[in-house]
Amino acid sequence: MLTKAGFGNNFADVYPLSPAQEGILFHYLYQQGSTAYIEQFSFQIQGKFDIETFKESWNELVRRYDILRTAFVHKHTQRPMQIVLKKREIGFGVENISFLKKEEQDSRIRNFKEQDRNKGFDLSRDTLMRVMLFETGKDSYEAVWTHHHILMDGWCLGILIRELFESYKALKQDIKPVFAQAIPYSRYILWLESRDKEAAKRYWKAYLTGYEHPVSLAKNELAESSSFCTLHFALCTVVTSLLEKLAADQRVTLNTIFKSVWGILLGAYNNTSDVVFGTTVSGRAADFPGIEQMIGLFLNTVPVRIMSENHQRFTDLIRNTQQQYLESEPFHFVSLGDIQLLTPFKRNLLDHVMVFENYPLNQELGNIAKNFELGFSIGEIEEFEHTGYDLSIEIYPGKMITVEFNYDISKYSETQMTKIRDDLSRLLNAVAKTPEITIGDLRNLLISQEEKSEQDRFVSSVMQISEEF
Repeated sequence: MLTKAGFGNNFADVYPLSPAQEGILFHYLYQQGSTAYIEQFSFQIQGKFDIETFKESWNELVRRYDILRTAFVHKHTQRPMQIVLKKREIGFGVENISFLKKEEQDSRIRNFKEQDRNKGFDLSRDTLMRVMLFETGKDSYEAVWTHHHILMDGWCLGILIRELFESYKALKQDIKPVFAQAIPYSRYILWLESRDKEAAKRYWKAYLTGYEHPVSLAKNELAESSSFCTLHFALCTVVTSLLEKLAADQRVTLNTIFKSVWGILLGAYNNTSDVVFGTTVSGRAADFPGIEQMIGLFLNTVPVRIMSENHQRFTDLIRNTQQQYLESEPFHFVSLGDIQLLTPFKRNLLDHVMVFENYPLNQELGNIAKNFELGFSIGEIEEFEHTGYDLSIEIYPGKMITVEFNYDISKYSETQMTKIRDDLSRLLNAVAKTPEITIGDLRNLLISQEEKSEQDRFVSSVMQISEEF
């Protein structure tokens, strides 16, 4: 296998993929040319900055972490494997565009970002992380960092950025960067292999037993090819504070509140009280020492089931949702594909995912520039990610919680997504101000004035008929 993969003796370790990695590999193989699971971050740098030291700092990370020197092979092997190479360097490029006008620079960088994402990666051969640095003027730069999600999850980004600039500062002082020994990702794979997979499957089978009809948001074939658009809204500081207080009072997480509200909304749209959709979980098991500082893909997608009744109070629903989450936590390592196979619906079990972002990369970058006194500042941070689903709902905590919808415009119209955005905002405001509100009352908030009038006319006509008889 190693010979056919073309790595010769340049390998240090070989081991299987995690369930989440296998899921991403599946999408990669069957969605050739897609930008699914391509992650891209860019940030601007202002000040005295050393390009060669920056490049060497990236390579320090590659030497430090096995997963950053990893290739993924699926041919000539019984199951997909990941191969850790002894030596590998990050793809690093520099382009001087300082002679261009500002609008021309912006256009060049914007086009590069799109081309770089579309270029993608060959998982079996490429270095799966690359950096392009644009010189935009005197002491002015923009860095574009692109990598494949099969390597690592969002939690890792803050760790890598912090260590990147720690290395930069040390190297500028002619000091070799010193860090605690990194725990290789292979340890996590060994831990996964030791889990009781049958017990986990029994849990998920029982969790989904009785679920009768998959739910969805109405889709339309609006265009021939997929293209993604973003729609977002921010909750004001008052509503954000009220939601945080609600979470603290009920001993639940903000994530639980958002999942519960989305479940109510999805149920109302599908005229059911029982819904299932996807949610991401950290996958960083509390009983694994040091896992919080490890680099790799631990994040996983699992189903979340929200069952609600009209008479039920919202506070009761979120406590139930939180309890179910805690019970499911030991089984978060199972791949979504394996869970779906336990149901009659297979891959149709769910078609969208909710992501609660716990890594404040923007804040991390800003803090690093200040705390390390590097001689330059960092700003204008942008990011791109694509989950592989037609729709993802991403929640960003902060002083003002932001909710972002990333949707395929070939499946969902802007009008439809705007209504969904407004309805979700309406429900979040309602539970923030009246936590004891019933599910029925929340559903009533989603009925339009036209629908209410139609219902009133129907009730009135029924009453009139009853009087006549």
